[in-house]
Amino acid sequence: TAAPVASSCGLICNGANGTAEHPDGQDGGWLMGNGGVGFAGGKGGNAGFFGGDGGKGGDGGDGGDGGAGGNAGMFGTGGEGGRGSDGVWDGAGDGGNAGNGGAGGTGGWFAGNGGKGGRGGDSADIDAFDDGISAGRAGNGGAGGDAVGVTGDGGAGGDGGDGGRGGYNANTSQGEPGGNGGDGGNGGAGGHGAFLNGSGGAGGDGGDGNYGGMGGNGSTGADGGFADPGNPGGAG
Repeated sequence: TAAPVASSCGLICNGANGTAEHPDGQDGGWLMGNGGVGFAGGKGGNAGFFGGDGGKGGDGGDGGDGGAGGNAGMFGTGGEGGRGSDGVWDGAGDGGNAGNGGAGGTGGWFAGNGGKGGRGGDSADIDAFDDGISAGRAGNGGAGGDAVGVTGDGGAGGDGGDGGRGGYNANTSQGEPGGNGGDGGNGGAGGHGAFLNGSGGAGGDGGDGNYGGMGGNGSTGADGGFADPGNPGGAG
């Protein structure tokens, strides 16, 4: 069993980055400090009370979602959301779905910009030639973080991931269709600007869909039978 990690690194310090045992980034110092970076989909650490930037969320692994970015302190920028993992096709059945991007952290509670949302992952290409397997869905982009203080801009939304290629169908017995290509992910919403002075963040771009696989060839027709002989003609 892994040893526990303190929620904060101390008084004035930067939080430790996440690890395989503790994926979330550690919070910055109680007074000041940046949050640590998340690991494999872990959340970024929050900043210290009086100032510091939120930690970046960890990128997703094995089709998982990206981690949310940490929140800033009194002054600072929210952490960027982690990127969603690309899809992983297991070689059997439809699939290869990708992870969604993590949300950006909020900006400083007095002043600061929200963090950018993470990009969605790409769904897996289907490298199969006999079943017409459809590709999975791409990940959606994460929402941008809000600017929650007096001044600051909202974070931009993350872009959606791209869809994967559908599988071919080499079944020649019936000319069956190929698999569907994967849909692109939706872009994330931009964060809200600060109430007194700030602009909202731009929304993320949607991902590109992909093309379906080629259908199989039709089978060869059966041999025709012999024709029956005709009846003899009548008398002249």
